[in-house]
Amino acid sequence: MAIYDQSGSERGGIGIADVPGGVPVLALDHSNFDAIGWKVLRDGTVDFGINSAGDRSAERIHFNVAADGTPTIDLCDQNERPRVRLTVGRNGLGVIQFLDATGKIIRSLDGGRV
Repeated sequence: MAIYDQSGSERGGIGIADVPGGVPVLALDHSNFDAIGWKVLRDGTVDFGINSAGDRSAERIHFNVAADGTPTIDLCDQNERPRVRLTVGRNGLGVIQFLDATGKIIRSLDGGRV
């Protein structure tokens, strides 16, 4: 199902993605590209992304709860590369990770240290 504004531009939709097994998705759009989107993957992972407005859409914030229950929030640069990640470690403590442009963790702050 697609949602259109008064000028006929698609502004969102609800559907099943055209991938093997199908993936339920929900999106709300800027006037010319995606703004936010939700999806539930077949393994139970839940994704939610927020895209920037401007000349091109780029995912700037990505929320994820993995199938194993691990939550993450990625803050991304203009090229959609995660640069700061908030998560919860296996020990149950909060973790802040700083990543370089290749995705390598260059610094990590563990909630167990004061």
